[in-house]
Amino acid sequence: MTHLPIIARTRTTSALALGMVTIAATSCMLIGCRSGSPPNVAESKGKPTPVPVSQTDSVSELVDMFLTNRDWTESLPMAEQEEWERTHPGWSPPVIDHDDQTQAAFQLTQLGPKAKAAAPAMIKSLASTNRLTRHWAIQVLQAIGSASPEVVPALVHELDNRNTANEAADALIIISLTDTNVLARVMERLESDIDLPEAKSSARVLHAIGVEARPAVPLLIRALDNTNAFVEAILALSVIGPDAAPAVPHLLRLYEQWRGEELKYPERHMIVGALGSIGPAARAAVPMLKGLKDYEASSVPHALLRIEPQNPQLAIETARRDLEPKETHFWQPGSIELLGEVGPPAQSVIPILLRAVDSPAEDGIAFNAAWAIWRIDPSQKAKVAAVFERLRSHEGRYPYEDLPMYAAGALWQIEPERKEELRPAVIALLNKWKNVPAARMGGTEMIPLLPALKDIADNPQYAGLRPWAILAMRNINAALSVR
Repeated sequence: MTHLPIIARTRTTSALALGMVTIAATSCMLIGCRSGSPPNVAESKGKPTPVPVSQTDSVSELVDMFLTNRDWTESLPMAEQEEWERTHPGWSPPVIDHDDQTQAAFQLTQLGPKAKAAAPAMIKSLASTNRLTRHWAIQVLQAIGSASPEVVPALVHELDNRNTANEAADALIIISLTDTNVLARVMERLESDIDLPEAKSSARVLHAIGVEARPAVPLLIRALDNTNAFVEAILALSVIGPDAAPAVPHLLRLYEQWRGEELKYPERHMIVGALGSIGPAARAAVPMLKGLKDYEASSVPHALLRIEPQNPQLAIETARRDLEPKETHFWQPGSIELLGEVGPPAQSVIPILLRAVDSPAEDGIAFNAAWAIWRIDPSQKAKVAAVFERLRSHEGRYPYEDLPMYAAGALWQIEPERKEELRPAVIALLNKWKNVPAARMGGTEMIPLLPALKDIADNPQYAGLRPWAILAMRNINAALSVR
């Protein structure tokens, strides 16, 4: 095998180095596997001599390299290890990385649909006993996507394979951004797996697809009784929203079944969120929701506001109780967001929100308070626009690194005449999502971006960013559905 340079590092920094090389196509889970496994010198014996990977290799050459090489690590010779330990006390000895398969796979992922000729070999590699080989095969198939008609059926088939189900689901979620055929195929698989443990992976794909998965509601209702898939089914119904109305009696039945079970509190909380997302069609849930007490009632104000938007008083009073007596560093973001969702009827709490904006609160609190004020009282435009402009003009700080881009989304709505000026910030965010999988995190702070994301998704000029705009909108809607 071609030996990469020997690099002095701890196992943790070794994992980080591998992540930097392959960040566009690998996952943290894989990095963990690589860094957490001991070097396997025996595995290196008898390996075929490879041809070094180059940027000019054809697809067939890259496939050949992928199939005839396996990555592994080996320890330094004993004498060198002893010398290292003597001169570097407290440090793990370095290892030798052999990355030929990874390099070939990485190049295939970069080719994307142009690597469609590699699909049959990658599909065959899904049956490999080597975890890394399976991982890279799925990554390459994801990159090929619908360019090969074999890809989606092959990945859907892997949803019932415990060795590959999670990664196959992740790949199908990405492919579904551009291929509506994924939904139909996954529904077929869920129907055949509905009573199997592996049904969980199919339901997870439907949850990620979101509102467009509305045809799957009957299947998701059936999956509520599957002990493996019920969490994903609840979340999927929540994201689907009003079209999931037929699930209301089944969700209420489950809540009653799990009432009093401490270990089922997270699931009960999800059910309350799902009933709220369904909205007015979940009126049958109102008596149950109003009867909940203490921590069980924590998500009730949001749910009732969505089911009975004409009765916002509980939401207003709950948020006021949470916010009014608090010091700056104890502001409750959820309560601030709740007031923003109430809108104009929450006019009486504007002074509290203004105090949040004016006090030396963290950037995230100032952002949420300004956005809530805008939704309640647009006459405060000058005040909130100044807050967003300040946040947009400074580098985001942990844990709100992307807050400047979110602020640009807020200004897009408040000052629509500035769209062209603000568009580059949104494009930068989407490019980050496109190139850095770990950055694809959707949260409620992204809500102001929805109009800008839709604008870019619908603009042919930005066709290359359309899938990532769709993914961002899906993630935002998923965050909205469970609060």
